[in-house]
Amino acid sequence: MSQVAETAQESSNGFSVKPFLLTLALALMVWFVFGQTLTFDFVNYDDPLYVTENSLVLSGMTWKGAVRALTHSDYSFYHPLTTLSHMFDFELYGRNPAGFHFTNVVLHTFTSILLFWVIRSMTGSDWKSFLVAAFFAIHPLRAESVAWVTERKDCLSGFFFVLTLASYVRYARRPFSGWRYGLVFLCMAACMFSKATLILLPGVLLLLDYWPLERWRPDVNSCPRGWLRLLTEKVPFFLLAAGVAAVMVLTSQESISTAENVSYVLRFSNAVCSYATYVAQSIVPVKLAAFYPYPVEGIPLWRTGFSLLLLAALSGCALRQARSAPYCAVGWFWFLGILLPMIGIVQAGLQAHADRYTYISQMGLIWAVVWFVEKQMGSGRRRIVFLTAASIGGLVALMH
Repeated sequence: MSQVAETAQESSNGFSVKPFLLTLALALMVWFVFGQTLTFDFVNYDDPLYVTENSLVLSGMTWKGAVRALTHSDYSFYHPLTTLSHMFDFELYGRNPAGFHFTNVVLHTFTSILLFWVIRSMTGSDWKSFLVAAFFAIHPLRAESVAWVTERKDCLSGFFFVLTLASYVRYARRPFSGWRYGLVFLCMAACMFSKATLILLPGVLLLLDYWPLERWRPDVNSCPRGWLRLLTEKVPFFLLAAGVAAVMVLTSQESISTAENVSYVLRFSNAVCSYATYVAQSIVPVKLAAFYPYPVEGIPLWRTGFSLLLLAALSGCALRQARSAPYCAVGWFWFLGILLPMIGIVQAGLQAHADRYTYISQMGLIWAVVWFVEKQMGSGRRRIVFLTAASIGGLVALMH
């Protein structure tokens, strides 16, 4: 068994109060930052369309409404579980916006906590896992997803995304079980039915097979052709993703047609620059906005070239470090892959990019950065003091 697996196994076997204190700290941080949203109202940007003037939501939870939510697209986007959650909220809170915001914050809290426990179970590291979850939970790029009622799809799909990872880790570390495999499938379906663009979730599971689960290794996987077996077991997951993708394309024709005047050259240029923008905003989250329109004058060639070189350099470094620092490759390609359906090659709407698209993709990026920085610091007392001060300073800065 690999060192990572052994460490994680030891961590899961022993009881310690520290993880529970860190869990409490995560919850307090989320509510300190986003608890204020309970005083917010609805906004006139998509909230009337999806919630406050949506006759399906305003009918509350009914069998007829539930069937319609599952069998029809909601204004060119298929996210039936998200619609059902809005219907349930209306049943509980009526038109009170505080209830809808409360649900968003609760979902985000559970997602952040579950992310901490899942990474901890895979790596055996309390503090680094906590930092990944904490930086994800309170990063300013989360504001749009948590504070905007319409973006319930991010909070709900994020919860089911991490729940899929949790169920997959449980499945992967035990002898094959049909019910555990089925649970992974159901969680994945719930994730995609909350937000259809998360169709590359099976690819994230393959990345985790490489590290930290290391299921490709013969001594871990008990199979000399490990990757063939791992790919084969993912076939139903990829078929599910293909089906959801087909439904997404069929139900999004109206929104896609509104962007037909955007050339594919501009789409490619914008996609490359958007990737670079997301990286930059993850490091320095300034000048954030609710809407980033396509520049009518186009994108300068130098900016596209610089962004392309940056992405190529980071991808090359991640691949080069795949053996010595596998977390870099796993986190980076998680970030690239999850963003791919939302990056704008198939353009829906006229936004150049959006903060909300980083809700799940940034998890991988933060994971890679936290593990990489800790590794570069070496060992010794100064390392502990520096990392502690840097972590506290970074979290405090993000909370302001």
